Amino acid sequence: MVRNPKQARSDDLEQCLSSVSSRLLITVCSFILRSDNMLGFLVSLTEQSIAENKRLIKQMSTAGSRYVFTSLQMPEERDRDLTAVIKELGDCMKEQQLQWIADVSPATFERYTEADLASWGFTGLRIDDGVTMRQIAGMTQRWQIILNASTLTAADLVELTAEQAVFENLSAWYNYYPRPETGLAREAVRAHTSFIKSHGLTTGAFIQGDGQQRGPIFAGLPTLEAHRDLHPLAQYFDLLDIGIDTVLIGDLSLAESTLVQFKKWFNERIIQLHVTVLENTVDWLSPVYQVRRDVARDVIRAANSRIEFSNHYHPIAPANCQERLRGSVTIDNAAYLRYEGELQIILGDLLADEKVNVVGRVVMEEHVLLRYVNKPNSRFTCVVR
Repeated sequence: MVRNPKQARSDDLEQCLSSVSSRLLITVCSFILRSDNMLGFLVSLTEQSIAENKRLIKQMSTAGSRYVFTSLQMPEERDRDLTAVIKELGDCMKEQQLQWIADVSPATFERYTEADLASWGFTGLRIDDGVTMRQIAGMTQRWQIILNASTLTAADLVELTAEQAVFENLSAWYNYYPRPETGLAREAVRAHTSFIKSHGLTTGAFIQGDGQQRGPIFAGLPTLEAHRDLHPLAQYFDLLDIGIDTVLIGDLSLAESTLVQFKKWFNERIIQLHVTVLENTVDWLSPVYQVRRDVARDVIRAANSRIEFSNHYHPIAPANCQERLRGSVTIDNAAYLRYEGELQIILGDLLADEKVNVVGRVVMEEHVLLRYVNKPNSRFTCVVR
């Protein structure tokens, strides 16, 4: 029987990582990557115009991003002089106060010097394979180094210790995986991340964007295979759940509506949900709701909704008392007595109740966000898709 690849989530770590390149990710930085829950994104020098990249940089900066990742070793770019492009983008990075990381190889330095890259605004370098642990240890005396978490082993850490590496200047980021079915297993990454962090290193990983995807495969660039085609904000929250500190968007952009959701989260710590609305309902879209501290099993309960709606709409007449499917938004009508006006989001299919009005439904692709909404005192708001 052929196994569904999305069900294969508990593979042994070594098996999961066997197809991963053995390269090390080295970032030479003048800053310390120690901030929790940071966001980054990718900028391509050739797949988007300068104007598009500048717009992306400003958008992502306002959405909470602090890091930008750019490759200087794409095969199709080797015969092009990109100096002018790099300089112009570098000015934009400086203006937005972003940390700009260049993906480089030894061939990169046949064209550019480290002084060039620094003067253009790069604050870090990601260097391909061919670098020994001794060399890495030496670089930690001067720079912040990012190791490849996908292939990092206990033996590597032992060698780095023996070579007197400065572990305060070490971090580890996982690779991204353009080809479907090659991303890593979630539980394996959780375990490996715990191992890495036990040695004092922070971690990073990639999520797939839902805007313009990067070629040549155009199937997303997530670290975890389970994240492929998942809502980007759900990917972000899930990586935080398994211990990742820095989350980077591997593709070229986010959809506009998703970008707004990231802004809402980073600027206000509010999860914005897109919903469809049924006719003949009370106006329930305006408020910012807060989840009760005593989280329920079957529904998300808005703590501040009863007063909001019972004061303005009492009595709330029965309407749309239909089956409550997962993601349905409901308001208790007057027949529920003191519960009148309570707004809920349904976590699992429930039968119709004559005391409960169905007023809308969270769009299907955002049902994965409900588990992150249903936490004590978390805040959410709803907008019409």
